[in-house]
Amino acid sequence: MSGPVGPKGEKGDTGNEGPAGDRSQISQLEEKLQLLQHAYSQLRNAFSVNTGIQDVTGKLLVASSKKANFENAKRICRKAGGELVSPRNSVENEALATLTAEKKIRVFLGITAARSEGTFKYLNRDTVVYNNWFPGEPDNSDNNEDCVVFHENGTWTDYRCDQEFSVVCEFV
Repeated sequence: MSGPVGPKGEKGDTGNEGPAGDRSQISQLEEKLQLLQHAYSQLRNAFSVNTGIQDVTGKLLVASSKKANFENAKRICRKAGGELVSPRNSVENEALATLTAEKKIRVFLGITAARSEGTFKYLNRDTVVYNNWFPGEPDNSDNNEDCVVFHENGTWTDYRCDQEFSVVCEFV
């Protein structure tokens, strides 16, 4: 059995200084982080000089020299660590229109109605939050147009997924 707690004692002596390293290690890591951020910024700027690349809203849009059907276009982008381009607002749509007009290309978007006819969704199955359909589109001609094609003027049409178009990937 314990007795009652006694009165508080006097403050003790300061202990020995601990090993150095924590602060210096943090400083070194902060310096490395700054260097990496600078290098990353330079690379983004260098890539944006290429007419096949647009930097918009924190994304890089990169035009490939390849043409592919929808499934292969998705594979090309994923293999490179990106996704098939999917404009989610008018700013991204305009940046893609600039890129496709410069290259004179049409591209698949990362939007499809393949899983539920007539309901277009992003590849991650989220609901499409922005669109720029050409008037009268989507029309699902021949009941076989489950993919979305982006035209040089920034408008969208539904299209067959087995056709081949240029590939533009987005990297976040």
